[in-house]
Amino acid sequence: MELWLFQLTRTMIADYWRTRSRTSICSLEALLDTGWEGPMEESQSSDFTAANRVQLLLQALPERYREILSCRYLLNLSIRDTARRMGLSVANVKVLQFRALKRASKLAPAVLGVTQTP
Repeated sequence: MELWLFQLTRTMIADYWRTRSRTSICSLEALLDTGWEGPMEESQSSDFTAANRVQLLLQALPERYREILSCRYLLNLSIRDTARRMGLSVANVKVLQFRALKRASKLAPAVLGVTQTP
């Protein structure tokens, strides 16, 4: 009896979401009619500010952490390529990347004046 009830409930929930997902919650025309103008272009000054913040944060990190994050995120190198470039094992690069990101998140409030989110 329990198995039948579980399967019935699962099927009813699946049917509900299947029919609900096919209906449009809000159309683009309705948004435009209400005055929405679409996504706004970000100004170049905000990009400049973001680049400055990244540079400040990277400068606050130890050299090894800075190099790991630069390779991974600024140069878009894979973990394997980063390991080859730095002469480390893949596992070591993963650990260093984790530690660098953790350290950067702890330093961000002090360096950038940003409040941390829990």
